[in-house]
Amino acid sequence: MSVKHILGALFAVAVAGGAQAAPGYCSNTADGSATTHTDNIVTPSIVLSTADVNYSITGAAPYTNSNDCYGIQVGLNPNQTSETNFVNGLSVWGGGFTYLDKSDSTTGASLLGLTWTLTAGSSGTGSYTLSTNSAISPAQYFDFVVLMKAASGHVAYYFDEVKFDGAGGGQWTVKIPNNGNNGGLAGLSHMTVFGRTGSTPPDGTTPEPGTLALAGLALLAVGYARRRQRG
Repeated sequence: MSVKHILGALFAVAVAGGAQAAPGYCSNTADGSATTHTDNIVTPSIVLSTADVNYSITGAAPYTNSNDCYGIQVGLNPNQTSETNFVNGLSVWGGGFTYLDKSDSTTGASLLGLTWTLTAGSSGTGSYTLSTNSAISPAQYFDFVVLMKAASGHVAYYFDEVKFDGAGGGQWTVKIPNNGNNGGLAGLSHMTVFGRTGSTPPDGTTPEPGTLALAGLALLAVGYARRRQRG
């Protein structure tokens, strides 16, 4: 086999291995919509999507859609403790989230010594802003969960490694049916945001061990093929 063929085969394997997305709740179906869970409202006409909530470091376009979503969860007590426990119980997202603020609260919580403030309306669609009492310079990467309560249900949206400098925000669309499940959608009761500090920024990530190993095998294969050609 030529050097070209060896490199091509190993590169294909490396790409296939590196392209595997982390498992998610919304990504359990081919179209990226959320699957229903045993404790959720089963409403075939309502399909959650990662595009239901977006975010931008400037709070304006262009926006980035959430990375994952979960819902519709019913029967959840809408207090801070219950909502925090619920978010941290979504194991695919890794836990470790801190309550930051609630849209109908007058006092935000602290993370990294900063007080966080969330503002949002009460309609079926709208914009939200997330800010801190001081600017973050340089900007840091955070993981956020936006949890929305409407009627008798909650839906959660996960953002992985987004850049935040003290003022950001985005847009939302509520996809929770009115009580009685009459086909109409409810308006937002409140929004809660949870956060945790991110890790390595996406543009500075280090290769996974499997990718590094394949790169090493490629170099060995090239050396072996060249020795055979010289021999």
